[in-house]
Amino acid sequence: MALRFEEDVTVRVEKIERVDDGEPPVGISVNGDRAVVIDTGGYDEERTKGVVRLGEHGQSNHMGVIASDLTTSYHRTDISEEQRALVDEDLSDRTTQTITIAGGVGESDEYVRRATRGDLPAGKSWYRDERDYGCGLKSELGTFTIGEMVQVDVLEKMAGSAPVRGEVLDGVDTTLYAGSSSISELGSTSSFTDAAQMDILEMQGTEVVVSWQLWVGPDQLPRRIRITTPIPPSFESDKPTTAVTEVSFSGWGAAVTISPPPGDQVHVMTGGDRGCIEMGE
Repeated sequence: MALRFEEDVTVRVEKIERVDDGEPPVGISVNGDRAVVIDTGGYDEERTKGVVRLGEHGQSNHMGVIASDLTTSYHRTDISEEQRALVDEDLSDRTTQTITIAGGVGESDEYVRRATRGDLPAGKSWYRDERDYGCGLKSELGTFTIGEMVQVDVLEKMAGSAPVRGEVLDGVDTTLYAGSSSISELGSTSSFTDAAQMDILEMQGTEVVVSWQLWVGPDQLPRRIRITTPIPPSFESDKPTTAVTEVSFSGWGAAVTISPPPGDQVHVMTGGDRGCIEMGE
């Protein structure tokens, strides 16, 4: 895996990220014959599909995504039958395509195209945000980026368990590795978690244990990775949550070009504060 990264390699990916907290994003209040829909705008599943190029980040010796073209859609899979007649399940207006191309160490150009143009100028369908970040945040507890999941030390940790025969994926037989560990032991190079939430859990003496399944092909490249994180409540009023991140890999070495969109279609945002950045890949 490390040798393939040194050469740079392109692979098609499909990622599903799901968080189940037992609380659907829509509530219905019934007053007599009148039903009032309380829609928080939430969703419980993200689906991302596209292509990534993996390799080293400049002089950092950090393996990860050096270029990507990914489209993410948002879904509600936890709407009850009685809610379906009252709630709009179509969240296609939130679909987002993002092209990212790494530059120097810790630098990258990111181009975003949303299903709704918002306030982009006429003739512009993409934007690139050059404004400064106001703060940095760790990844949400229980979620993992593609770059984090393909770190060599993470894959080595996952492959440390006894192998068993896996299913056929991407047209090849696979070997399945499964195991569990504390989230901090899984990998040293990833952000993996919201620092504030982890601090609270550590003060409570609560350990977050993740479980994983790793399917590897005969060429020692991953075909699927699934990580499941039961998240204990940080406060008494919180409910336990389960987060699942799954990435499928296909077409390793595919001849795919990842290029920025035409410059005349890109609106560049400058000035002001762009909010917070999620630290890590």
